[in-house]
Amino acid sequence: MTDRRAADAAIRSIVARHNRLDILIANAGVTHRAQLADWTSEAWDTVLEANIKAGFFLAQAAAAPMRSQGHRRIIFTTSARHHSGIQTKSNNLI
Repeated sequence: MTDRRAADAAIRSIVARHNRLDILIANAGVTHRAQLADWTSEAWDTVLEANIKAGFFLAQAAAAPMRSQGHRRIIFTTSARHHSGIQTKSNNLI
């Protein structure tokens, strides 16, 4: 959902089908397992698009119908993977 038009279309479809939008839960995320020096700008863009832009686009699209209903609930979640981690060579960032 890293495309603004796709996010708008998804929210419009939900509102058309259910006549309302009570809650949005933005729960998506990706990572790139590589040492910092080996990251490409494309890999970084992919991580940012999935982890930040997708939720932003969905929240922005959901704001109008939620505002008109007088009910606004948007929840963003993230991974707790950094707490457990995976022991691999790629965990050495530098």
